[in-house]
Amino acid sequence: MSVYKDEKRGTWIVTLTYEDYYGEKKRTAKRGFKTKKEAKAWENDFLANHTNDVDMTINQFYEIYSKDLEHRIRYNTKETKDAICKKYILPLLGDKVMSKILVSDIIRWQNKILSLGLAPTYVRTIYNQIRAIFNHAEKFYGLTNNPLRKVQKIGTKNPQAINFWTKEEFDRFIEVVDDESCFIQFNVLFYTGLRVGELIALQLKDINFAKRYIDVNKSAQYEHGQYIVTDTKTPKSKRHVTIPKFLSDMIKRYIDKFYFIDQNEQVFMTNKQRLKRDLDYYADKANVKHIRVHDLRHSHASYLIELGMQPNLVQERLGHEKIETTLQTYSHLYPNKQNQLADYLDQIIQIKDQEVIDSPPTSPLLIEQAR
Repeated sequence: MSVYKDEKRGTWIVTLTYEDYYGEKKRTAKRGFKTKKEAKAWENDFLANHTNDVDMTINQFYEIYSKDLEHRIRYNTKETKDAICKKYILPLLGDKVMSKILVSDIIRWQNKILSLGLAPTYVRTIYNQIRAIFNHAEKFYGLTNNPLRKVQKIGTKNPQAINFWTKEEFDRFIEVVDDESCFIQFNVLFYTGLRVGELIALQLKDINFAKRYIDVNKSAQYEHGQYIVTDTKTPKSKRHVTIPKFLSDMIKRYIDKFYFIDQNEQVFMTNKQRLKRDLDYYADKANVKHIRVHDLRHSHASYLIELGMQPNLVQERLGHEKIETTLQTYSHLYPNKQNQLADYLDQIIQIKDQEVIDSPPTSPLLIEQAR
């Protein structure tokens, strides 16, 4: 009997033997419960969180899942996971026992998410999160019934069309920016393709003015009244981003205005919300379409493609982990380049044909080569 009364003290005791997540036999005891009901509730909660039995609610398992990932993922990633789960997963499925969730439950949940009118890429992000929770339970905690393996994915991983500014639109925008710090920050974002977190994390020591490059080696965001500095999004995100002379000189003049700045000083004291507010304000003033702050990164990539840069160079500059990411994100911008290539080949052929007309070959071998 695992729950019994301590007749001497008039309270209840729990003693139990259980098998932990690693398959090892363990014993534990807890005293001092005023009622048998309280003791039983504690026992159930303990077993839900300490044994390899996945007969616990998603709410309960999510606490375990979060602790498992706490030191394995970036701060920003954990914040995003928590936000998605607390808004779209736990309120709808949190009270259901994981091992008893049916495929029909997941389909109903999918239909609810699809009815919210969210962007298809965000729908896929939400779906990937619930799938990650169940896959974690299956891989590490012995969940035998994973309904996510039996349903179709929802949403899409590729945006239908990215939003960006052309060079002309950016020029119209930046012309009306009358705040110096905003002026420099938006120029840096457009001409480097840095992520917002990478911009915020920049320290003076990260900018090499002699060789004109930015050493991207960390990321940051402003949360709960302080800057949280983390590693870059992926290992490939650590990179040197070369900067044009005019941008290097612009940043240098800005920094030189300060009486003293330490090499470890944060160069741009801002946050995503402030940047978005200023972006919208000056976009209205310049009469250009609204875009997200992150879309300045897309604008940089589209500008590089327009200049004729190859995908592998764009990948390296943006810090994409895989070339597939670059191609999937910006593939719709490359057809124009294919047309330009075809036009160029037409010009070459016309030139060759004209050469043949002007100086017709005389030998069979030269005739064959000309063909």
